[in-house]
Amino acid sequence: MTHPHEASLPAARRRALGAHYTPPALARRLVEVALDGLDRSAPRFCDPACGAGAFLLATGEALVARGLARVQVATDLLHGCDTDPLAVDAARAAVREWSGVDPGDHLQVTDGLDAGRRWSGRFDLVVGNPPFLNQLSTATVRREALHPELRRLEGAYTDTAWVFLVAALTLVDEGGRVLLIQPQSVAGARDAQAVRVEVQRRAVLEGMWSAPGKVFPDTAVRVCAPLLRIGGPPAASVRRWQGLDVAPATPIEVPGPGSWAAALCPPDPPPSGSIPERVDARLGSLVTATAGFRQQFYGLVPYVHDAEHGADPLLVTSGLVDPAGIAWGRRPVRFAGRRLMHPRVDLRALGGGDPRLHDWVRARLVPKVVLATQTRVLEAAVDATGCWVPSTPVIAV
Repeated sequence: MTHPHEASLPAARRRALGAHYTPPALARRLVEVALDGLDRSAPRFCDPACGAGAFLLATGEALVARGLARVQVATDLLHGCDTDPLAVDAARAAVREWSGVDPGDHLQVTDGLDAGRRWSGRFDLVVGNPPFLNQLSTATVRREALHPELRRLEGAYTDTAWVFLVAALTLVDEGGRVLLIQPQSVAGARDAQAVRVEVQRRAVLEGMWSAPGKVFPDTAVRVCAPLLRIGGPPAASVRRWQGLDVAPATPIEVPGPGSWAAALCPPDPPPSGSIPERVDARLGSLVTATAGFRQQFYGLVPYVHDAEHGADPLLVTSGLVDPAGIAWGRRPVRFAGRRLMHPRVDLRALGGGDPRLHDWVRARLVPKVVLATQTRVLEAAVDATGCWVPSTPVIAV
């Protein structure tokens, strides 16, 4: 069920905030996962992006079920913050209605990435759903500068939710736990490796929850939640849970920071049997398929440069698309009469030189399938992180 505060926010405002509110039932189950085995009789809890308070209430109920009084929980143990004042007001009202007391300054209007200097003392448990803010989208790009301790993790593709995962480690006391919902890209994306390295340098990866399908109604991003412990012995294995019901799955060996992808539960296999003769929806109602024209091809020419490393998105031509992958960086390609091994698009220069074309490129920097045309066979590859610029006549789906 959509929370009234979330329902009152226009779609554009939700995107700008990265606000995708957690279903209460899912919040309750994830809190139970985080509390399981935590050796604390009265754990101090913090949600650094509390929204309307789903995780605050879920944690409150879980602690009351363990024998604590509601007043004690609300006034001593529950803490949260958010940049949206209306969300904090909604969370405050929810906690007050649940407990009969006001949580006071335990709920604050502040940036969760800066929360470490706002609270007195550390917490035993940090659980929540931080904002998903893709830095390649104008609507969701971060406007505020990061704290110097976090700035080294920042890049063009660094989702703000990833940074929250690292920032949460500074909020938790020895032996405490962190569980924050993340885009699944945190587990395998190349640009999230600095985050994974930092997390496993400072914490133990104890578990992983993942959802193979859609969790939030207004985004197609698949999500997961690493379960992290501060200090203590290494984990013998990584526990796993899957789906909206957070059902236990088979544990795996502890992965290295190179990739956590093996910790994600695979999606359900497609149903067996024959393909139905008729479906009720057309492909056009599910996706868009676009390709540029001469003006997009020639318009990009002055802004394409050759760079193996950097934050600029990759230019992908038909000649670089192979079945199920691209050969970017593995073989050269000719573009507008130039031979390039690592073609990239200079977004900053493009924005200053051709704002309309810049907007066209930005609109295509989303997860997509690219299809090569003018080739002997139809070749397709998946851009899971949305960092490829399709060069005309590549089709972006």
